[in-house]
Formats: sequence, C-alpha cells, structure tokens
Amino acid sequence: MFDLFAKKFSRRKLLTTTGLGLVTASAISKGDPLGGVFETDSVSAQEPMKGGELPPQIKFSPDEASTETNSGGSPTALPPEKRLGFAIVGLGRLALEEIMPAFGMCKLAKPTALVSGNAAKANQIAQQYGINPKNIYNYQNYDTIRNNPDVDIIYIIAILFEI
Repeated sequence: MFDLFAKKFSRRKLLTTTGLGLVTASAISKGDPLGGVFETDSVSAQEPMKGGELPPQIKFSPDEASTETNSGGSPTALPPEKRLGFAIVGLGRLALEEIMPAFGMCKLAKPTALVSGNAAKANQIAQQYGINPKNIYNYQNYDTIRNNPDVDIIYIIAILFEI
C-alpha cells in the first residue's frame, strides 16, 4: 500500500483510497453493504481477496420485481419544431462519438447550435445534423448565444482530468 500523505494529496488518491476502503469494508462485512439492493454470487464475503482478483459479481434484482414501477414506456416523439433546442459547446471526441449520435434517437430534444474553436469542423457537423449555419458560434461570440430563440439549453461538454 502507499503512504497517503507522503506527497501532495490529490483527488485521485482520495478516490483510490475511498474505493479500496469500500472494497475492504464489503469484503469484511457479512451482510449486504447497500441494504439488500443487490446480492453477491457464491463467493464468500468473509474470504480475503487474493492479489488481483475482482470482488464478487453484483447481481441486480430483475425489473419485474414488485418494487419496480412501470414507467409506461418511452414518450411519444415530439414534432421537430417542438423539441427542445440544445447548443452543444465543445466538439471533441465525446461530443462527436457519444452525444451527437444520441440526439439522433432523442424524441424530445434536438441539437440546434454548435460552439467550437474550429469553424471547419463546426460547419461539417452542422451540415451532418441539419443545424442552421447561422447557429454556429465560436468562443469569441459565444455570449450572443443567449439571444438565439432556437437555443433552449446549453450543453457544455468538458472532460476534466489531472495532468
């Protein structure tokens, strides 16, 4: 194990220490650490973890359980002109590989504006997703987005990491 306070204390060390504490606590406890939300497989929680082994697999109760409520299914799609308009700020990998494709399946919202430091990329994405070219912003004119009636919500996509 490492000495937690030997160097500068960081968020990564806090999360690592917390995770190790939770794994240790769940391995030591007899009962379910989350009060019956899940049950572990046949591996005994009393046995210590061997180096490199994963904790027991978590099994959730089936959706048909009496505690589950029926949501009534997915909502009916709104016509495009009534969907909420999202301005997407930041056109990096997460935006292009996850967020923007998810809007293709969305029934209640649509992308209506883009904010990017790369005009060529923003124009290409706007064309691909049917976003009006007048709704492309850069970081210098970003504050004028509040006057755009097509934008209801601003979605700032940022990934924070430690260098």
